[in-house]
This record gives sequence, structure tokens and C-alpha cells, in this order.
Amino acid sequence: MFKMNIMKDGKLYYLWLYLPDKIKLPPYSRTKKRREEIYNKVIDSLQAGEAKLYQAGLDNPDEKVQKSNEEVSKLHLFTSVVLKYYTTMKIDFSLPDNSLIDLFARLMKGSEDVIIIGDNTRMLIDTDKYRRVTLEGRKKWLTAD
Repeated sequence: MFKMNIMKDGKLYYLWLYLPDKIKLPPYSRTKKRREEIYNKVIDSLQAGEAKLYQAGLDNPDEKVQKSNEEVSKLHLFTSVVLKYYTTMKIDFSLPDNSLIDLFARLMKGSEDVIIIGDNTRMLIDTDKYRRVTLEGRKKWLTAD
């Protein structure tokens, strides 16, 4: 019988970030080595304070955290990263942008499992732009009864 893994009372928090042009993520691939390269580049950029926050929220964007498209377009950043984290803890979105980014970087590094999802739907237009990578982290999974 198929059993589904769920997290007891867990919630999905997400942070949508833009990384500077100098961060060139390799094209997404399912190989373990490539996924590790992508993960390491993203985490290193976050810890270096290079990422800019676009929006964050619990399932949906929180108005207090969401930036306007005009603010983001002026930054000329093209690599888009979405960090998703499932946890039973409460994340405070009133933290300053850098503190929120740092918190998510620590959560992702402490994850027992990180899934990376690449979006290559627009790669044919320009391989250096319009790239979005999603990292999903989980602290602990519990088996459903």
C-alpha cells in the first residue's frame, strides 16, 4: 500500500530572490553533481549578501515583504531563485530583508533533504536570463498514520 509522507502541522514558507548577474548558475540537470553545484552557488551567494528579496510569504506573498516590479527591474538581476521551506516553526516576515535571507540560508543548510527544481522553459530565448531555480527544504518528515 502506498503511504504518503507529510509533515505534521507543517507550513510552506517561501522566499523569492534575485541573484546578481555575476552569479551564473549552470543549466539545470538531474545529475547529483549538477544539483550540488546549483545548491552551493545559491547558498554561497545568499551568505555573501548578494541576493535581493523580491517577495516572501506563507503560501502567498506577504504584502509587507513584496517588492514592486519597478524596484526589481531597476536592479538588472536575471537569476531568479525561489527557496521553499516546510517547517512547524513560525517565520517572522517583519525581519529586515538581509536577516530574512540569512534565516532562509541557515534553514536550507540545516535541511535533511533539499529538492531542486529547474525551470528551463525559457532557456531557448536567452540562456543567461530568465532562469528560475526552486530549492525546497525540509527539516523533518513524518509518516502519515
